[in-house]
Amino acid sequence: MSSFAARLAAHEKLIGTIVSLNSAAIAEIVSQCGFDWVFIDAEHGALPIDGIENLVRACAKPALIRIAEKSEKAVKQALEVGAQGIIVPQVNDAETAAAIVQYAKYPPDGQRGVGVGRANNYGMSFSQYLERANQDTVVVAQIEHIKAVNNVDEIIATNGLSSILIGPNDLAASMNLLGQTEHPDVVAAIDTVRVACAKTNMPLGIFHGDPLKAIEYGASGFSLIACGVDSIVFGNAATELASQLNDALKN
Repeated sequence: MSSFAARLAAHEKLIGTIVSLNSAAIAEIVSQCGFDWVFIDAEHGALPIDGIENLVRACAKPALIRIAEKSEKAVKQALEVGAQGIIVPQVNDAETAAAIVQYAKYPPDGQRGVGVGRANNYGMSFSQYLERANQDTVVVAQIEHIKAVNNVDEIIATNGLSSILIGPNDLAASMNLLGQTEHPDVVAAIDTVRVACAKTNMPLGIFHGDPLKAIEYGASGFSLIACGVDSIVFGNAATELASQLNDALKN
């Protein structure tokens, strides 16, 4: 069976959703609902590292962790708990992209420290893990600022980078268009990234809360698709359930 990294490199359509709540049960349920991967969001909210590890442990599908900061410690911890890779926010230049690859890959491809953790079965699969870690570890750079759009060619030329993931909301905000992800200027910026990735065969992803928009992006060349956030999905479903019951029984 192909690794998640190989499927991503082959531009297979990989559908995921965000888990942001510190609940292993939610991660376990979501990972059995037909998604290809789980997007664990450690950037926003208050997930502790042991909580992140429990979310990864609960996932029946590959998990990518969006780390809170672009530091060696954050990258190392995310990978040591057994995630298939990392999503790094606000990668605005090639220097930052190169640094996160260095943190995520073992020598000779990088400078990741060698240690025992859940990723290598607490040392019981140590040598086997080291043999494939560089090949199988996914490093995703988020382009979510107009500075990154302006530097997109240099960013995607980074050796060892697995994919680009666009964040439309932060991108719009960086253009003084907060909340206007469908503004023509934001759409044009997204298309600039799409064209650049297509030219270099770089796998491209995006997050969108609207499934219809996510499907549109998937049809236009995006392959790493994230849609929905656990709290919003649950909140919307609960609201709809309450509405149905109220309409039938009270109104």
